[in-house]
Amino acid sequence: MILEIVLYGHPALRAKNRKIAKIDDRVCRLAADMIETMRAHRLIGMAAQQIGSPLQRFVLEVPKSTF
Repeated sequence: MILEIVLYGHPALRAKNRKIAKIDDRVCRLAADMIETMRAHRLIGMAAQQIGSPLQRFVLEVPKSTF
């Protein structure tokens, strides 16, 4: 599911992030949704705060080199 990206001034962007204590289905679904959102917006990386979630989580996709 493509998630809404929060904009400058949103409280989640200033919130102290929480550590993920246990990787469960909810956390895995969040990661998959973040990847889908990142690709839909043509980004190379995204933090959970950018979708309003105060967790220590980020996703990154490094494009293949064309060298």
